[in-house]
Amino acid sequence: MCGFVGFANLEMSADDKQEHLRSMIRGIAHRGLEEMGYYFDDYIGLGTVRLSIIDRPLGKQPMSTRDDRYWLGFNGELFNYLELRDELAALGVEFRTDSDTEVLLEALHVWGRDALPRLNGQYGFVLYDRLEKELMFGRDRLGERPAHYALVDGGIAFASEIKALFAFPAVARRLSPLALRQACSLWTPLPGTTCFEGVVAVPPGHFAVYRDGGVEVGQYYRLPYRPEKPLRDAREAKEALRDSLTRSVELRLRGDHKSGAFLSGGIDSAVTAALAQQQVPYRMKTFGLGVEDPAFDESAHGARLADQLGTEHSTVTVSRAQIRELFPDVVRQAEAPLYRTAAVASRLLAYLVHESGLRIVLGGEGGDEVLLGYDIFKEAAFFGRFHEFGSDAERRAWLQELFFDMLKTAPIETAAIVRFYRSLADDDVAALGPHLRRFRAEPAAEMIRAAGGPLDDELELLAWLRASDPAFDARSAIERAQVLDTTTILSGYGLSCQCDRVGAGAAVEARFPFLDPGVIEAAYAMPEELKLRDGRVEKHVLREAFADMLPSFVTDRPKQAMRAPGAECLLLRDEDDWVTDLLSDDRLRRSEVIDAAKARDVVERAHASSNGRVPYPYSHAYLQLLSVLILEDAYGAGFRVPDVDIESRLIKRVDGRALDPVAAV
Repeated sequence: MCGFVGFANLEMSADDKQEHLRSMIRGIAHRGLEEMGYYFDDYIGLGTVRLSIIDRPLGKQPMSTRDDRYWLGFNGELFNYLELRDELAALGVEFRTDSDTEVLLEALHVWGRDALPRLNGQYGFVLYDRLEKELMFGRDRLGERPAHYALVDGGIAFASEIKALFAFPAVARRLSPLALRQACSLWTPLPGTTCFEGVVAVPPGHFAVYRDGGVEVGQYYRLPYRPEKPLRDAREAKEALRDSLTRSVELRLRGDHKSGAFLSGGIDSAVTAALAQQQVPYRMKTFGLGVEDPAFDESAHGARLADQLGTEHSTVTVSRAQIRELFPDVVRQAEAPLYRTAAVASRLLAYLVHESGLRIVLGGEGGDEVLLGYDIFKEAAFFGRFHEFGSDAERRAWLQELFFDMLKTAPIETAAIVRFYRSLADDDVAALGPHLRRFRAEPAAEMIRAAGGPLDDELELLAWLRASDPAFDARSAIERAQVLDTTTILSGYGLSCQCDRVGAGAAVEARFPFLDPGVIEAAYAMPEELKLRDGRVEKHVLREAFADMLPSFVTDRPKQAMRAPGAECLLLRDEDDWVTDLLSDDRLRRSEVIDAAKARDVVERAHASSNGRVPYPYSHAYLQLLSVLILEDAYGAGFRVPDVDIESRLIKRVDGRALDPVAAV
């Protein structure tokens, strides 16, 4: 886990550049407390923080080519760096370190933008061309690691996390009402946007080039569509999935440290942990989550599986008191509204990994998106064949058998679902499928004072999906739901709020084998029937492919999402605390983005529950309301740069003005 910060094309003294770099570095010091460094010249200031995973002694950043023309700030890992290194060495490149940082630097030097499709990793980076006065930002295929920038005063500022951008005084700190509404109704800001005015996120699978005051954004990756070699045979598909996952785990075990694995008891984490334990020469440490509510607690399943696999297993139980205590800090880490409390549970898990002495942990994230594990994909299958049913009675009977995981949080009214899909008729936004039904149920969007309405957000989302995936409309209803989930919600919420930010705060790097390009290609090459059998049995091919490796209590168990105690943990209480202060009438009236009257209605509905749980969708809206107010306080007038002592860790300071001029190539 690392991070980068900086600015370019802005007039300031050398002393000011160094002081601003120090301030921005303090903003993301949690991403790499081991090593910090910076480079500056007459054009740019570039700072980095590093949590060393590969080649600790020599992989220091910022890193430059031998001629000092190119300078790199790199966050993340290249899993195929050894293979790329061999390719580059065959072309005559001489390496000075064993780090993947240098491999990325030389790959970009030799191949330019054409290097990006060759990379298998999780990363964000900035590359500075000192001769051309050009910056290139890149982000991994599915957005596992962040990269942000903001255009300011004719120049640019950039950082791995937004809070570091706000440590640079030229960047305005203003919430975006439009982006907040989209985040509340669509569960995540649209790709490329953030919840703050003027702050841009490089979209997953994209790059951005800054030159002469402007930015050009390009795309280098999209999800597969109609592969040349489809995997129609079930045996061949199972072999391809098993082989690609085995190779993916092998790549993600690379590094100078031992690895652990998350183990919930579900099949995705089970496959990941089982393959990892097979490939390492030591007894692996695994980590599970327990919750106080037995309806959501999976800890017994994880412990039982750990006994079968022979791993050294630890469990942390998340309590309602911890949710209440940690929620504000996790929102500040996430830099976006949360609609569930799972990110708090993820933070506790990350700290459990950290306290065990590990910094690398493998997880099963992405398995549901890649292999159709969510109930929403079952509903997409129903939506795709809606007109094939003979009657609404048949439709309702089919729906009654679909849902398992969703029933744990909300009742399912099959008649209402049928009416909803019938009402769409030829509406263009019907292409958003079952996600649309959920988006329109979210009441939080109405609390945000922004121009337009949720329909505008749906149309903008659909336009983005079509622009980034020209095959979107030609895909099946299931694949459209899959592409939407993977390219927006997974990257913008799951991988960002629940993985990257909380992991960075604990100095832990999580790696996800199901997001490997080879695994994705194999999965998309299979017929949907192999992944979602009969439109009802999720991840069928995965269960079959690993039936000989895992016990039946894992392979036969239905999908259950990770959940923690929810909005009921954060209701108003008799004694005053941060929730009371945040939801006071005075605080709501002072908000620049929240409609106080509509917010008060959400608060009242959240407190109206008679069974001790806040009902969906007001559970979402209540958490989003708290989140927006927390963000407004944290990143508005009250913003402060963390008081972190970085001087002892600033191991690299480079004054680029003293370097010899770079010769033209």
